Amino acid sequence: MSAASRLIPESPVVIAMSMSRLAFLALCSGVFAFPAAAATDLVPVGALWRYFDDLQPPPTNWFRPDFDDLAWKAGAAQLGYGEGDETTEITSGPTRPVTTYFRHSFVVSQSGFFDTVTLRLLRDDGAVVYLNGTEIYRSNMPEGFVSHETPAAIAIGGGEEDEFFQFGVWPYYISEGENTIAVEVHQAAGGLDDCSFDLTLIGNLPLTPPTVTIVSPPDGETSPPGDVYLLANASDLDGHIYQVNFYTNAVLLAFDDAPPFEFLWRNAPEGRYRISAEAYDNSGRRGYSAPVHLQVGTNSIDRVIRGPFLQMGTPTNILVRWRTDWFMTGRIAFGTNTNVLNRVAVENGQATEHAVRLDGLLPDTIYYYAILDAMGEVLAGGWDYFFRTAPATNRPIRVWAIGDFGTADYNAEAVRDAYATYAEERYTDVWLMLGDNAYETGTDQEYQRAVFDMYPRFLRQTGVWPTIGNHDASSTGATGEFPYLDIFTLPTAGEAGGVPSGTEKYYSFDYGNVHFICLDSQSSPRHSQGAMARWLEADLAATDKNWIVAFWHHPPYSWGTHNSDYEFGLVEDARLHRPRS
Repeated sequence: MSAASRLIPESPVVIAMSMSRLAFLALCSGVFAFPAAAATDLVPVGALWRYFDDLQPPPTNWFRPDFDDLAWKAGAAQLGYGEGDETTEITSGPTRPVTTYFRHSFVVSQSGFFDTVTLRLLRDDGAVVYLNGTEIYRSNMPEGFVSHETPAAIAIGGGEEDEFFQFGVWPYYISEGENTIAVEVHQAAGGLDDCSFDLTLIGNLPLTPPTVTIVSPPDGETSPPGDVYLLANASDLDGHIYQVNFYTNAVLLAFDDAPPFEFLWRNAPEGRYRISAEAYDNSGRRGYSAPVHLQVGTNSIDRVIRGPFLQMGTPTNILVRWRTDWFMTGRIAFGTNTNVLNRVAVENGQATEHAVRLDGLLPDTIYYYAILDAMGEVLAGGWDYFFRTAPATNRPIRVWAIGDFGTADYNAEAVRDAYATYAEERYTDVWLMLGDNAYETGTDQEYQRAVFDMYPRFLRQTGVWPTIGNHDASSTGATGEFPYLDIFTLPTAGEAGGVPSGTEKYYSFDYGNVHFICLDSQSSPRHSQGAMARWLEADLAATDKNWIVAFWHHPPYSWGTHNSDYEFGLVEDARLHRPRS
């Protein structure tokens, strides 16, 4: 949720209670769901179209909704000639026009009903599409004025003649009542031997982020100094790709707004690069590729480029994660004396994303550690690389809980520095991230700036336990889920105490005499009979700790930039926290 001013803050939620107040959470079981609108075929494949295939141009207002097309011929799509797969053959004479015109009307009973409108167009060779008198899409056509004699940009052939090209249409073009879609199909110069046309218009396909994959270079490639060719494939289920950005080491290198999405990187400097692609769709949603690693020239210096950071700490073990700029087998030396790191844990296999668990630790004990390369050289380490294991018995603990902090600006720095000054003389045992950890859409690059570049000392000394905010779940990563789930390693099988949840979206863990419960108020169903609610009941029943701390992102009530009286998700939250009579 936005960090803008509010009368009642939209700050994330932390609720602590003793065992005698467990009944509080029982009040949070009533949830109201709002069904999504179903997808609707506004114009189906094979629809009936009126068409004009004269050698002379049609009237100038032919594409307007008020044009009378009753004198035009009519036929079902696919319409065309020369391919043999037409439902309706048009222009069968020896002389054929460069351009053929098509119109179709459909009725919508309720305006403002559509969240998305998706156009899919089959055209041979080029086309211009109008909706209610406004041009909305142009495919394989030159820019500027188009006349009856304007040829398509290029001749197409092969499989592209039968391909439906997709485009996302702004829903406000759809009106209540009758709507008219009009299309002019142009042949390429010298290409009057065949023509094909069909079109479908679909309302309310589910809004999903786009997907993008880097095709070139392959992951792990080593190339000599010189030019590097970048190529990405991108697609969008509900609309179209607006732009693909290419990043090297989290810095924007280039972009392309038309397929094939490509860039020739001239004279790439020698070095190691983590290359990723970001795809924007027409609705502003973003998707990210898995990174590929490229070495240009010779480079034998391994570097840690993220972390280390600590996860899933218990009295006897802890997980250390970090990222390197090239593939290597992770090694950690550790011990209770900063000068004597006499134990070593080794990763299975080579990777750039490393996760090594340190086992056999003593409870409530300070351990120092260092990350090593294959030759035993220290890549990251020093006197301030340490952690304290969780206690096996009761003692006072310090918890740092911060939320809506992912702005990566001076405000976040001020909070960080103020807490560091306050907590200087006492170790922070537990760090809770309460959501909106990285603005704006929770991408891996935003996490680098907002979390890993902002809190390096805290991350390598105190285990972090995050929850999901709306900004953390606003983009799609390489695995098809939001990057949060790739970045963190969280307990799914009760590894840190509590009942196994089977998901990293919600989980629990123990620290001393406190049982912590992380809930997912953003992306998991919150119905009282849902999986999270059933797990929560079982987890609460199983714990014997003196204190329970439950945390999640959304508040019981918000009024400001986010309004619990009107926003569906927050209305749901308000009802969720309202005691039953």
